[in-house]
Amino acid sequence: MKIIVIGAGPIGSYIASKKGCEVIEERKNIGFPVQCTGLVSMNVDAFFKPSKKVVLNKVRGARITVPNGDCTVLKAKEDKAYVLDRQAYDQEIYEKALNKSEFHLGERYEKYERKGEQVIVHTNKKKYVADLLVGADGPNSLVARQLGLIKSSVYGFQVRAKLDKPQDVVELYFGNKVCPGFFAWTVPEGDGTSRIGLATKKPGQFMKKFLKELGVKKIIDSQAGVIPMGHYTNFVSEKVVLVGDAAGQVKATTGGGIVTGLHSAEILLQSMDKKNLEKSYVKTWKKSVGKELRTHWWMRKWFNGLNDKQLNQLLKVFKQAQLPLEMKGDMDYPSKYVLSLLTKPKVVFELLKTMVFK
Repeated sequence: MKIIVIGAGPIGSYIASKKGCEVIEERKNIGFPVQCTGLVSMNVDAFFKPSKKVVLNKVRGARITVPNGDCTVLKAKEDKAYVLDRQAYDQEIYEKALNKSEFHLGERYEKYERKGEQVIVHTNKKKYVADLLVGADGPNSLVARQLGLIKSSVYGFQVRAKLDKPQDVVELYFGNKVCPGFFAWTVPEGDGTSRIGLATKKPGQFMKKFLKELGVKKIIDSQAGVIPMGHYTNFVSEKVVLVGDAAGQVKATTGGGIVTGLHSAEILLQSMDKKNLEKSYVKTWKKSVGKELRTHWWMRKWFNGLNDKQLNQLLKVFKQAQLPLEMKGDMDYPSKYVLSLLTKPKVVFELLKTMVFK
């Protein structure tokens, strides 16, 4: 089977590292520009474990702050997530893929067309003939647009800077005055430098205020990126499939998509040996990653329906109930934790009260 992959991010390169194919990438430098916080759960080890040289820090907890300033720290007994040098991590996957696949860097994908049982892929340099086209070209996917798929998005903006206070956990800030529709964050790199950012529809005005409140005086560098909200269920067509951010396979709660994207890519790879690749990919995906992403999506919709007073009350409920999030919570697969909450009548009652708390 002749496979063409569009995009040499971590998802596209992962597929290329497992299955011989040709990869078309518009950028000349793999992993640049960086468009990610670099905070990735250790579930990533099941797919492509980062080497020690690209792991800048490890974290095992988060401090959550709501609009009235109340906060709580959720901490596990062991490390839960990596803080990665994302450019270096992308390059590691790419370098491994070079042993199996051919990359065309600095070449821009333009369109595809079907011809019988094959797909003709057009770039700004030439055309390719393939049996399967894989769109792994990120949140602004051209392949997805050609399939008629357009998703709503939020826009993330992040800087690297030194903070006056020491930081040993990820810090998350919620509230409509801080960051409506999402949240703000600080992520420690481990050397006194933190990644400070937020995501919303119009991040500029909120970012300026957030940096001022944190007392940031000097910015080392900055990054920005698009985060798709929600996920497609119709991400396949005849001889064309989407994966990763291109398919909206992103957690609506956090905006992270590396683990869910790699998991989805693995399902796609396993489906390539099946008689009906497209049907197998979608069916298996919906039962695993899809189920979890639906949970993330409903959690996001619920959070976005809360006003600042309700967010304050929600944290109060969680603290009073002493919910063991650090034991059962999983930043990639939250369904088990949500189900565990629903088995606690008192918690359900308090959460319902929160919904009408004004």
